[in-house]
Amino acid sequence: MNLNVVEMDDSKLDQHAELTKLFCLGRSGDTSCYRQFLTEIAHLLRRKIRHCIAESDVEDVLQETLMSIHKASHTFNGDRPLMPWLYAIATYRINDYLQRHYTHTQNETDIAEFADSLVAPSSDDGMEYEVLSWLANLSERNQAIFKLVFIDGCTMKEAAKAFAMKESAVKVMIHRQIKHIRQQMGVNA
Repeated sequence: MNLNVVEMDDSKLDQHAELTKLFCLGRSGDTSCYRQFLTEIAHLLRRKIRHCIAESDVEDVLQETLMSIHKASHTFNGDRPLMPWLYAIATYRINDYLQRHYTHTQNETDIAEFADSLVAPSSDDGMEYEVLSWLANLSERNQAIFKLVFIDGCTMKEAAKAFAMKESAVKVMIHRQIKHIRQQMGVNA
């Protein structure tokens, strides 16, 4: 008995064979088969995606996955099983989502914590002066971006537009400057 072989019941094998047939016919130009393939695979992928991410984002990740499958359909080797290929694409889309989500969440948390420390009421005017002096060490552009975001209350998107920058570049710049200022303040960065 070979322990490496995963046994599947006949209904699963039949379902996988049917999906492979629909997919191959769809790639050949049969739009009704392709539509049926997408509908059936969407149900299977939705279950996989739902186990990994927040319910509110399942449909977005599913759509990204289906678009990736469509774009990569020419790379499928018909001699190999379809399901592992599909699940690999879904896994990449899930990982992309998680990376975007957690990177965004981490940056926003650091920025929000720093903003709270800047606007927290302070009875020590010396500390306020010290924070202002650290900000004064920034370039004029970085000072202006900080002012827009932390004093004027603009969003990152608005600050990026005002300086003809990408929003991600503004976030990275602010994140790096916050880390630098926190190090100067002796706060764990």
